[in-house]
Amino acid sequence: SGGTEVESGTLLVAAPGALNGAGTVAVTGGTLGGDGTVGGPVAVTGGGVLLPGGSNTVGTLTLANTGAAALTFSGGRLLCDLATVAGSCDRIDVAGTLALSGTNRLALAFTAGTPPAGTYTLLTYAARSGTGVLVRDRPYPNATLTVGATAATLTVTGAGITYLTWTGAASGTWDTTTANWTLLGTPSTYTAGDAVLFNDAAAVFTVGASGAVAPSSVTFDNSVENYEISAILDGTETSVIKMGSKSATLSGVNTYGGGTVLAGGFLTVGSTANLPAGPLTFQGGILRFTGTPPSSLGAYDVNWDSFSGGLELTSGTLTLADAISGSGSLSKSGAGTLILSGMNSFRGGTAVNAGFLRMNHAQALGAGDIAVAVGGQVDLTGNLTVTNAISIKGVGATSSGEGAIRSVNGTTNTWSGPVTIAENQARIGCTGGGLLEVSGVIDSGANVYEVVVRMPNDTGGTLLLSANNTWLGNTWIRCGTIKLGIDHALPTGSVLRLGLSAGQTGVTNSTLDLAGFNQRVAGVTDVGTDNRHLVTNTEDAFSTLTINNTAAYTFSGEFTGNLDIVKTGASTLTLSGVSSTSGGLIVSNGNLVVSTSGSLGSNSTNITVAAGTLTLQNSAALADEASLRIADGGGAKVTLAEGVNETVGYLYFGEKLCM
Repeated sequence: SGGTEVESGTLLVAAPGALNGAGTVAVTGGTLGGDGTVGGPVAVTGGGVLLPGGSNTVGTLTLANTGAAALTFSGGRLLCDLATVAGSCDRIDVAGTLALSGTNRLALAFTAGTPPAGTYTLLTYAARSGTGVLVRDRPYPNATLTVGATAATLTVTGAGITYLTWTGAASGTWDTTTANWTLLGTPSTYTAGDAVLFNDAAAVFTVGASGAVAPSSVTFDNSVENYEISAILDGTETSVIKMGSKSATLSGVNTYGGGTVLAGGFLTVGSTANLPAGPLTFQGGILRFTGTPPSSLGAYDVNWDSFSGGLELTSGTLTLADAISGSGSLSKSGAGTLILSGMNSFRGGTAVNAGFLRMNHAQALGAGDIAVAVGGQVDLTGNLTVTNAISIKGVGATSSGEGAIRSVNGTTNTWSGPVTIAENQARIGCTGGGLLEVSGVIDSGANVYEVVVRMPNDTGGTLLLSANNTWLGNTWIRCGTIKLGIDHALPTGSVLRLGLSAGQTGVTNSTLDLAGFNQRVAGVTDVGTDNRHLVTNTEDAFSTLTINNTAAYTFSGEFTGNLDIVKTGASTLTLSGVSSTSGGLIVSNGNLVVSTSGSLGSNSTNITVAAGTLTLQNSAALADEASLRIADGGGAKVTLAEGVNETVGYLYFGEKLCM
């Protein structure tokens, strides 16, 4: 008796099977199909699809409920196959009432060849209610859809459903006198009102006209060649349908009024002058603006409940404020900026292939995953907590490479979903001194990929890590701050690098702030000399940095704040900077070389060599009042380089005070 919800994917009820429960079957984003029987009411909303018979097979789906809402259509789609036998098609038989609300769309598919003339019954029902409509998602020549009192039928006349197909056999001119077309394989000329098709079989792919043309529809089905149409497309009912994987460019000042369907590939326009206002349907295709895009798509009637497709912006900024729902996906490409400010719930995921995608709402990216490609960037604009999973590549879309995910303009944001590092040295950052907290786990799978933090040279920013992250590569803070929000937020097998690459400049420090937490790393080193390199603790509570290096490293930066340092690992760590830490030092393995006066800081007075070697290469390497403890048993030693004389306040061997 409970209900069933089809949110994504396909649920097929195959004969002689049945879905006999009395509960409502809600198709909210996926597809319900088959040739069996459904017992309860069926409600199709938000881009949901009914597919009687299954994909590319003719069959009848029976809805046995006899109620006043046996089948409710509200923003849904009906996909029916038509066969090559007259009248043979998919059908839905509804025992009760068909209730229509809003705009619902009929899509046709052909099982093989051209459906011939005849009457195709798509729906039968006991009664019809509501003020909604069922319309074809694209016009077909010689075909009329009628939604009557008890049935919805498609009447096909003449030679059946076919197109006047462009060949360009004589020229690239679209007029009424030149045989640049074929109809059912015979050379033909164009007549106003024809439904025309541009495919890959033509000889010419640049098409112009001396005046406006008004076909009933213009369909591009090109997956090999790109088309450019400079003709002015006119006609109140004229529509443009783009299928196939290649591009069709409209460069005329078009005035057609029947709407635009993007079902595949790219529809390329310079500006809104080439794309007149009207219905704009995204069914998997991409709208490409090569010039300045509109500030929004408000002039177009977009069905956001079933949106699936993308926008490519060469420059400029376009804002989508409407709520996008359904099972579709969104892609962003081009160097321009796409702003999402709606509370979206679409489930198909988001691909940022290039340029900027700016989030003005925490749910702007819907319920799916996000993939950021090289050259792409997701910007967070303030006080947002984003829960989506995201995969990132590259350094971002700016020339300075400040991150594939960024908090911008000094704002504070949180990314709580998991973050996958999908390429070596992928970057995360902030601008304007802002803060980005990543509370989701950052992981690189089985790949040894380094994570890079790069803030602006002048303003800096902070990346707060509050999960135990698991990426397998090193950590490089080029500019700005990583701040810990949990013990061991950095992977314990990661080597910490600080500083800018050779040739880069900046005034912002490269900083790891332990912030009262503890961290183990596999080494610490630095590069470049243009900015300061700091490992610090800005909190009153002491932090411990454990350096477990199995390879030799040199660190010329500074340790500051209430920070204890523990040297483990069998290899050598050389400290050559001047520090001011107030904590202690423990050497428990390997060799710690202190090469510069003040490398441990004048306030670091508690030094223990539990095992391994402490090598002093400067007579002022230790504070004069320091307490130096050397474990007995022969496993620990202190080595003074030639000419070095060191003064300490207390010297212990084991527990025995020697001076």
